[in-house]
Amino acid sequence: MLREKGFEPGGQFVWFFHRVSGFALVLLLILHFAYVHFTVDAHDGLVTFNDVMNRLSHPFFKVIDLSFLILALAHGLMGVMLSIQDYIRSRGWRIAAVGTVWMLAIVFGIWGTVTILSLKPFEPGTAPEPVRKMTGLVQPAEDNQAFWPIVEDAR
Repeated sequence: MLREKGFEPGGQFVWFFHRVSGFALVLLLILHFAYVHFTVDAHDGLVTFNDVMNRLSHPFFKVIDLSFLILALAHGLMGVMLSIQDYIRSRGWRIAAVGTVWMLAIVFGIWGTVTILSLKPFEPGTAPEPVRKMTGLVQPAEDNQAFWPIVEDAR
């Protein structure tokens, strides 16, 4: 009965969901990039790390980014499952591949969710040392709201 309605692996529902989720992912990507990377608040037209963190820490955009994460994982999971169904014929290898893909999806889903939910801007002077070393960013004495890159003399 379910096979007639398109719910078997690779059926009509999977095909439709893959197309709709792909379109939704493009819209969410455009929204994310437009708001986070192209909207400039201050600092002479520069977008600073704290500007981006302030935007990403807003609850509305946490929902947007969580939706983006969940939809991307579901879209990718369905695509990989279709590839496994098409190319792996052995039942044992198929079970191993599907189990591995599900475990990776769960791990990345939890990891991404924790990351998105824990995003917050650094308080002035509290950027961890590894972040300062990795990014080459320091906090200026006058402006404690932004981090500016270190410009080394080329001599």
